[in-house]
Amino acid sequence: MALFIANLMGNHQKVEKWAKWLRVIHAEVSVLAESAAIYSEIRQVVIDNPRINKSNQFYEWMTKNYVDTTLIRIRRLLDRDKNTVSLSNLLSEMRENLHFLSRERHLSLYLEGMRSTGEAIFDELAGKDVNGFPVKQLREDLDCLEQIRAVHGRYTDKRIAHYDKTKGVEPLGTFQDFDEAVACFEEILKRYNLLLTAHLIPSLYVLRPSWKEIFKEVWIPPADSR
Repeated sequence: MALFIANLMGNHQKVEKWAKWLRVIHAEVSVLAESAAIYSEIRQVVIDNPRINKSNQFYEWMTKNYVDTTLIRIRRLLDRDKNTVSLSNLLSEMRENLHFLSRERHLSLYLEGMRSTGEAIFDELAGKDVNGFPVKQLREDLDCLEQIRAVHGRYTDKRIAHYDKTKGVEPLGTFQDFDEAVACFEEILKRYNLLLTAHLIPSLYVLRPSWKEIFKEVWIPPADSR
């Protein structure tokens, strides 16, 4: 009996640790998604206004900052150092501890009257009439992370770690690889947050409708109006 109770406590602690990791990962992915959205909308503002749609050092500075901070956050999420909280480490631990990802454990997160909802959600996550989360899905998600690593790894190491003077960062350019990475992170985060906590993440960020109002103002008033 004592061993059984100890095992139950160990199981709970493992899953609770994963849930805490997810909160950290949620914050990282949210910042990535919000940053990508703001950058994209500012870019569109410039494109739509011929008066400001021209080469400018400010655009170069803004783009380099966006690229560098995005690469740093991607690197954090892919970090495989055993002492680091990262999306890669979370999925790797889950893959090695699949018995914690059972239908029974997921259903325990719901009130008695919501059990049918829990069944339907686990069916969607793992497959109908499946009692455990499939390792195939974890492998696919880890493969997605490795694809991101392959695309961004060399560029990240050269640009961030070694301060390489890499050329080719287009001011206000599009960065489809970043957008695809954020989409992958978001999908994985939502899947495993729902699996572990039974909570659906509706949106990672909210841009207030008024956030672009500052661009309607003259930033540097004429000297005679100051």
